[in-house]
Amino acid sequence: MLTTKLLTELKIRYIYPGAFFLLTLSQGNAADSLNFYYKTADLARVIGAIEKNEFKYLAAVVKLREEAESAFTRGPWSVVTKDLYPPSGNKHDYMSNGKYWWPDPENPDGPYIRKDGITNPHTRTSDKDYMSKMADAVETLALAYYIFNRGEFAEKAVENIRVWFLNADTYMSPHMQYGQAIPNRSEGRPFGIIETRKLIRVLDAVQLLKTSGYWTTADQAGIEQWFRQYLDWLLTSDHGKREGTNGNNHETAYTFQVASYALFLGDTVIARQKLDKHFKQNIIFMIEPDGRQPRELKRTKSLHYSAMNLGLMVHLCQLADYFALDLWHYQTEDGRSIIKAFDFLYPVWAEKKEWAYQQIEISDPDYDDLFHVLRVMHLKFGIDDYEATLKQIFGTSYMSHRGQLYWPLLDR
Repeated sequence: MLTTKLLTELKIRYIYPGAFFLLTLSQGNAADSLNFYYKTADLARVIGAIEKNEFKYLAAVVKLREEAESAFTRGPWSVVTKDLYPPSGNKHDYMSNGKYWWPDPENPDGPYIRKDGITNPHTRTSDKDYMSKMADAVETLALAYYIFNRGEFAEKAVENIRVWFLNADTYMSPHMQYGQAIPNRSEGRPFGIIETRKLIRVLDAVQLLKTSGYWTTADQAGIEQWFRQYLDWLLTSDHGKREGTNGNNHETAYTFQVASYALFLGDTVIARQKLDKHFKQNIIFMIEPDGRQPRELKRTKSLHYSAMNLGLMVHLCQLADYFALDLWHYQTEDGRSIIKAFDFLYPVWAEKKEWAYQQIEISDPDYDDLFHVLRVMHLKFGIDDYEATLKQIFGTSYMSHRGQLYWPLLDR
């Protein structure tokens, strides 16, 4: 439990780089916006609970404040600061390498070979790291601005967005032609598209920043143009078409991105098509009637990828709610459904049932997919055992996890 002193500090004032700032919890003046990872209305309800001293998860609020103050001191990041040039010769083009590819011991100067699940640290590129850091910082700063009404957090978040997407000297080109390259084998592959799924969090941040005064109409027009060009590339390029029919978590992540970007741009036709037709004709068939996800089970980290793909499917179900499409209960004639996929994995989390498939390393449970899946399934279906399992898995980090802010338990 937080001490009375700390609670008083949170609700009245706290020190920020040598000066006192009033902490005004504000819901802003905008109606609930279209969101992808969480809902602005839920954040507003969290703020209301804090004001009434009824929010049980203040540890998550304090942690957010600490992370925002750290993010304020870092960045901005840009693709043009990398040391290497992509094959195009244009540093504005994003580039990364496939992390499971290694030199061939029998042919050291030849094409790399794949060792699934074993990361080659020498394949890391700055673009992937920078994009991840940018998205994390923007998300954290925007959320902290919205909850604490700290204008400097909003200003810093906007700066990060402008540098990554909008400024003529520093922007990233809206394509992933050179993502997940393989030395001596490929200049870029469709698989690189999965790396941009974090950009969806930037769009959620944009919704929060609109009330700040720092986000301008020119910024909005610029970010819409960037994502319109990227969406077009995803839909028309060879890489995009191949990723969209991949058959595993890559296709699910692609679908989540396309639907989210289309919704952001107001293209409800594309979004609905992906969430309805594509889900029912493609995504659902990644699940067997007994709940297995065979393409994920072939991986050397099969539990990790099964959970990841399930988490992406849950996101699709949440987006479908905007269209009053009930994908939660959708089931094929032979019994394939997202509930079956969840039920297949749940005993491993709840009962520590032995996992019968390959998992070459123990995955850290503190990742968004697991918290998100268990919390959202609890909220959706009202099964308290799901929450008990969540508490058990996350232990001491349960109270401070950001999921307490995104998918709050306010009425239960």
